[in-house]
Parts: sequence; C-alpha cells; structure tokens
Amino acid sequence: MVKKAFVLVADGSEEIEFVTVYDGETGFEYVFLLSRGVKIIPDIQNLDPEAQLPNLIVLPGGAPGAKAFEESNAVSKFINRAHNEGVYIGAICAATKALVRFGAEGGWKAKVTSHPSVQEAVVKGGWEYAQDRVVIDGKVITSRGPGTSLLFALTLVETLCGREKREEVEGPMITASEL
Repeated sequence: MVKKAFVLVADGSEEIEFVTVYDGETGFEYVFLLSRGVKIIPDIQNLDPEAQLPNLIVLPGGAPGAKAFEESNAVSKFINRAHNEGVYIGAICAATKALVRFGAEGGWKAKVTSHPSVQEAVVKGGWEYAQDRVVIDGKVITSRGPGTSLLFALTLVETLCGREKREEVEGPMITASEL
C-alpha cells in the first residue's frame, strides 16, 4: 500500500529541509501544500483543515516559514486533527516551535528536538527537550536543522515503511555513515 505524505511549505520554509524529505524512491505519494517563490509548485495552494488525512504530515523549518505555520489557524486545526487521529507528524528545525502552539491548543505534548534558536520557546512551552539529531515520541518525529535533514528523511521512511525500505533508499546515497 502506498503511503501518502503531505509536506507543508510556507513563505520562508528552508528549502533543504523541504527537498530532502521528498524522494521518489520511498514509495510515498507526496502532496505539497502552500509555497513561496522558489519554483516549488505545490499540488494544493490552500490548506483545507478538513481534507482527508495522509499517513504523514511534515513541517520543514526555516524561521519565516515556521512562523507562518505557527500563525496559521488552518495549520493548527489540521495538525491537531491529525494528532488526534494518529497521523505521524514530522517537524524539523524552527518548525518544532509551531508544534508547541498546536499542542497547547490541542492539549498534547511530546518529547522533541529543534534548532537551538527555538529551544527556549519549546522548553517554556512545557515540552520535554532532547539534543539528539532526531527524536521520535509516539507519532511525533522531530529533528534539529538543515544538517540533519537527510537523517530526518530516512527516519521518516523507516518509521512508516520499515528498515528494509530505508536501507533501499539510503544505500545509493552514500551517506556519511558509510564513508
């Protein structure tokens, strides 16, 4: 069965964190929502909080993009609905801070990591914080920043599709751990 992933992109989203998550070899069916003027053409221009939920929702970082997510009531409603219905939610870099707002509104928290620039806000929000490059807590998967994008993406693949699929995708990449 093909897994579906929604990758939200806002004006100011970090390109490497968006693009690294996308890989046609994963077996995911990707749907891109929202955009900014970087020649990323989204499949959907406006987020419908009542849309059918995918298996995974990813929020790339980048301070301006993360702030746009955090300020969006539609994204908050969508993420909280996804959390309540058991959908995997991935956030990297500054986007983890948006999860703090969404969780406060939805009554949930998770153990997370983020870019150091938003660590204080995450901790002030009452969330458990870890310095690990990727943190998985239930169905919330977070990562630190652009340099951890590949590990984050491979963790998403493994979590949703299994170790074998991760190894299939990772092998041809010649990742740093293989050098």
